[in-house]
Amino acid sequence: MPSDYYKGKESSKNDISGGFHEEAVVTGTDSAGKMQIIPTAPGAVYSDGDRSATAPTNVAANPAQQAALDTMLKDGKASIISHSHPEGGLFPKPKPGSVTASGTIVSYEQPPSDIDRRGANGAKTYIAVSTQENKVYFYGKNGKQATFPLDKFRKVGK
Repeated sequence: MPSDYYKGKESSKNDISGGFHEEAVVTGTDSAGKMQIIPTAPGAVYSDGDRSATAPTNVAANPAQQAALDTMLKDGKASIISHSHPEGGLFPKPKPGSVTASGTIVSYEQPPSDIDRRGANGAKTYIAVSTQENKVYFYGKNGKQATFPLDKFRKVGK
């Protein structure tokens, strides 16, 4: 899941290899009760100094949606906050057709992390998608509540 969110001087933060950052989306309603689905800015890309990947669920990917996201979060109207946990792998990703590969094997925590659980609020549904395990975790402050196969989850509603 490569990203081109960052521009200009910050473009080096983009995950051109894919699988090394988090993506998130916040779903809820605005003050008029209309459903809002707002993608947030992608999380930081893996680097040797920082082996974590997080997605800022309070920063809209599209700046034009920032005010709506702020209002939704402030008013407690966010009903679902979901994010993906990166698959990881060899970083940097080998070039197509390369015979040998060198780099660092990066592995991310796949179930909801302590940071994820601390950020959860019992009044909302939180979802962590484990791309490596092919699982979707539904959880709250007290931890895991349920899991569902990711490939089946993708087919829900189709």
